[in-house]
Amino acid sequence: MRTAAVQTSTRPTRRPAAARALAVTAAGAVMAAFLAVPAHASPSTSTSTEPAGQTGQTGPACATWTSRVVASGLGTAENLVPDGQGGLLVSTNDSAGKLLRLSPDGAVTPLATDLPYAGGLARDGQWVYVATGASALSGLLGTADGTIVRLRVDGGDRATVATGLVAPNGLARLPDGALVVTRTIDLGLGSSSAVAHVSPQGVLTPRWSALDGTNGVALDPSGEWLYVNRSLAGETWRVDVANPAHAVKVATHPLLAFPDDLTVTAEGLITTRYLAGEVVRIDPATGTTCVLARGLAQASSVRAGDGRGFRADRLYVTSHTGDVYELAPPAG
Repeated sequence: MRTAAVQTSTRPTRRPAAARALAVTAAGAVMAAFLAVPAHASPSTSTSTEPAGQTGQTGPACATWTSRVVASGLGTAENLVPDGQGGLLVSTNDSAGKLLRLSPDGAVTPLATDLPYAGGLARDGQWVYVATGASALSGLLGTADGTIVRLRVDGGDRATVATGLVAPNGLARLPDGALVVTRTIDLGLGSSSAVAHVSPQGVLTPRWSALDGTNGVALDPSGEWLYVNRSLAGETWRVDVANPAHAVKVATHPLLAFPDDLTVTAEGLITTRYLAGEVVRIDPATGTTCVLARGLAQASSVRAGDGRGFRADRLYVTSHTGDVYELAPPAG
């Protein structure tokens, strides 16, 4: 039995009840779409369901982490990444789609305001890559209207580097400059895709990995492995970058926890659970998990600060309620 980690939280003014209900309804639609996925959409037989260790196990309770709100009112805050200049870049997953810069004092500056249904972010030095078109409708219908846009971290010098993607959600950049994007919803309609790969030359491979229903994606520091969440399946997988047909399930999550985005930090492999409102640490070697923080409604992504404005020993979490949280470990 997992022991709850008690935390303190400074709560902002919440969105109106109607807006919260709409967000929950959208999440329900995604869940229903997953439940309706036909049998052919399961991972291919080239993957392995054998975990690196036992999955679905909870380890010792995590020490208590405290949370505080560092910004609110950001809309459907979907993803974040440090900008290397003391701020955090935040994407919003709505029809307008924004790239925002959050300063340590809580100030928010719009950098781009026409990135519809912006999803994952990946930074490379002075550049940030943004997945766009990550809408539930595009995923349901298989509409290949998604793109990857590259901008400078100050919002300038914008260029589209990939097109023809279906509802690209999570985004990671590989050591060779290639980009990997996930697709969370697939009913078998329209364009077929799973975990897609865009080469440095812009060549798209729609089913680079056959894992379906994928969401967050994070590169291991070695550059050899990608960690990927399958949201409704409640699973975290590891994919071999050199041989993406080789994928291993490393952890399972509670029913309908909906693991969303994830990251690799000094604290280990960390994931959000969107419907559970949790941030969780995973040991990929054993499959054990422990909850770092609870009560973070619709937690969508998590990153560590880079120490240039947002502390490197803290975790920062976006939420579809429009909040950005800071999580601090216990003293000592």
